[in-house]
Amino acid sequence: MLGPLRVSIDGVVQERAELRRRRARELLAVLVAEPDTTRARLQDLLWPEHGGPTGARNFRVTLTHLRRALDTGGPPHQQCLRTDGATVVLSAGAGLRVDLWEFESHLARARAAYRQSDMASRVHHLTAATALWRGDPLLELDAFPDLAPTAARARLAFVDAALTLGELRLTDDAGDEALDLVARAIKTDPYSERAHRLLVALHLQRGDRQRAADAGATLRALLDELGVSAEPATEAVMRNVDRGASARPSPAS
Repeated sequence: MLGPLRVSIDGVVQERAELRRRRARELLAVLVAEPDTTRARLQDLLWPEHGGPTGARNFRVTLTHLRRALDTGGPPHQQCLRTDGATVVLSAGAGLRVDLWEFESHLARARAAYRQSDMASRVHHLTAATALWRGDPLLELDAFPDLAPTAARARLAFVDAALTLGELRLTDDAGDEALDLVARAIKTDPYSERAHRLLVALHLQRGDRQRAADAGATLRALLDELGVSAEPATEAVMRNVDRGASARPSPAS
């Protein structure tokens, strides 16, 4: 779900006809966001204009398509999608892996490692979390304003994780990896002051004054566009850029 929806079994991406159905993809996305929810809520979300028997029939048909899309060939009790009375459950305990759930788990473990001052574990889980990100998440939820915060939180969490790891890599002198993380963060949130600031700092660390100046100019233009003042950390980085510019010799007349 972290990128265009993709279903794979044993590492092989599935091109199943059921997943070409918009409603089946939307139902899967909703269940990833709310893995234990009621038939009534799912029906109201996907078919708000159809109550009663029509909505119930549409739901049953779509649920059948989704079951087929996720069918691994095992017995029913081992399937990841099941119904329990009025509740529909998408369960990781049945062999299902969802990148969004793993992403959130790695970030929780990274936070725990930070509290325990376990730097190696923190870096490990931040690296694992950011590696799962393939692009804009949960695209199928765009049709449901009530669930939009789920995708927004995932984007913010990725940007924070990527930049935190990038800052750690900056101190480790692993510039190439940090640059890649910053680029991915900026692609996800082009207006992140922190991301642009880290990009300037990375170029300064690498001794590339021209790229640092260019990135600094982009950052200043961004702040002007937003109509906000630079954060203290940004001001400190930009002073280094300005010192570098003033230290360069003037062109010969």
